[in-house]
Amino acid sequence: MSLAFSGRLNAVTCIVFICLTTLLVGARFIGKIATHQPLQGADWLCLLALLLFYPFCGLILHHIYYVSNDGAFDTDIAFGFEEFRNVLFVSSPSPHPQASSFSTEFSQQLTSIDLILSYHQWVSSKSLVCNPWGHTRKSHKFSVIGSD
Repeated sequence: MSLAFSGRLNAVTCIVFICLTTLLVGARFIGKIATHQPLQGADWLCLLALLLFYPFCGLILHHIYYVSNDGAFDTDIAFGFEEFRNVLFVSSPSPHPQASSFSTEFSQQLTSIDLILSYHQWVSSKSLVCNPWGHTRKSHKFSVIGSD
């Protein structure tokens, strides 16, 4: 199985963090036992956090090796539209119907956010400000501040 460069970096980082946290938590317990200090609540919570960290890293590694494709871990912002759609799993069929509907809803939300930002950019580029309370009784037209 070949991984993309970013996938390899993420896998190596995950494995390094597993080793580092195991060594540090082990050193904490060895230090406590060597100095004959009783284990307290913080020590047990540290061990609990380590035990929760292992399955978390396992899920990340599973995703890196078996699920990710199309450069899902790439941070290059120069993606084209097709690559962006492939990363979001919008165009690729999914064996899980819930996943494809979620991806479609997610892309619709991205589209609506893009439209809102485009509208906001268009509105903010206009220098005129509308005053809805500036109308007269006869014409009921809105006046524009700054117009001749």
